[in-house]
Order: sequence, then C-alpha cells, then structure tokens
Amino acid sequence: NGWFLGGMGAPGKVPIHIFGEFGSFGDLDNWQVGAGWHGLFGKRLDLFADGAFYDADVEDGFKIRFGVRWMVTKRFELNGNLAWLDLDLSDNTSAAVNVIFDFTKRFGVGGGVGWGANLNSGRVFARFNFGQRN
Repeated sequence: NGWFLGGMGAPGKVPIHIFGEFGSFGDLDNWQVGAGWHGLFGKRLDLFADGAFYDADVEDGFKIRFGVRWMVTKRFELNGNLAWLDLDLSDNTSAAVNVIFDFTKRFGVGGGVGWGANLNSGRVFARFNFGQRN
C-alpha cells in the first residue's frame, strides 16, 4: 500500500515538460524530479522521453522513461511507458499502462498497472489541470 503526489508543467509552446513526484510505498519513501520532451504526432498522439533524479530513502539514482500518450477521444486517454531505473534496490526495467477519463477540461480520474521483475503495482488517481487545455 502507498500513496503519491505529483505534478507536471510545460513552459509555453515548447514541447518540453518538467515534473516531480513524492510517494511512499510500504516502508520506502521516494521522490523524483526531472524534465523531458513530448510531441511528434500532433494533438492526439504524443511520444515522450524524460529523465529524472530519483531518491529512494537509502539510495539515489537516475530514471529514464520512454512512452506514448494517446487521446482516444476528447475525454479518454491511454498512455504507456518503458522505464529504466539506476538503483540497486530494485530491478532496473519496468513497464506501465494508464487510462484516464476527464470528466471536465480540468478534472479527471485514472488508474494504471506497472510491471517489473521484483514488483507489480496498481494505481488509482485523480488529476487536476491548472493550465490551458483544448
């Protein structure tokens, strides 16, 4: 069992994003902060790549992620990613898939699953958009 709080922002029209997340999973607290790129296929389909400094209580390292984000409809999003994490505490590779439904332009709910050699996980979350959205 655990929880997380995260945020992401994109400065202006440049296809760059910055993000941060803090979470707790069992006895392990972790946080990450990073930046990345997104774009290529237009408003409904994005590729993304990002890197983050990752701190997990007793060890810190670097995380690299590559993925795709698809707005299936105006309110329904699918996204998935492959990640590599440079920590001795866990397996270095993982995959994740998320679904998100936006009730309004500002508020949505979602869920996802993640797979790794040492740990499988599930997430349920709410998302609030503070910025501009089409």
